[in-house]
Amino acid sequence: MRLKGSDMEEKKLISPEVEKVIAERLKLEGQLRAGANWFFWIAGLSLINSLVFLFGGRFSFVIGLGVTQLVDGIATSSQIGMGGQFVARAIAFTLDSLIALLFIVFAVFARRNQRWAFWVGISLYAFDSILFLIFEDYWGIGFHLFALWGLYGGLAARKKLQGLMGDGLARSPELSP
Repeated sequence: MRLKGSDMEEKKLISPEVEKVIAERLKLEGQLRAGANWFFWIAGLSLINSLVFLFGGRFSFVIGLGVTQLVDGIATSSQIGMGGQFVARAIAFTLDSLIALLFIVFAVFARRNQRWAFWVGISLYAFDSILFLIFEDYWGIGFHLFALWGLYGGLAARKKLQGLMGDGLARSPELSP
């Protein structure tokens, strides 16, 4: 950043080294947020899958959670009596919403630079991919791996950011959105 003086010569406000550190920090913060945002996508697409199921649709997004699809499948097989179909689907949707809410919590805390949110969320999503493997849904496995790569990118950016900023980063407030 430069400021023009009264004699029209430019004076530097910050050194090139500081500019470089600021630029690197902004880049890494963006990568951290992008990685954390994968949790929002996972939760959102899982909720859409659940809404489609609730209203009797037959499609789903492969990047959503397998566990919510498993809950939906169990609800389908446990429909009892008149009106039981919608009740079972509504109960499944409630459970699906709670599971998706958990991933929203991971997103919020990961965006606040909380390492545990990345690790727990990545671990649960990795375990979720095992369901796709069991049911031989190779598209689901592929998209889970792609999402895991995006999540890991946010975690890796967090580590680089911590190295750039020092130990004080772990105690810093939420990164600007």
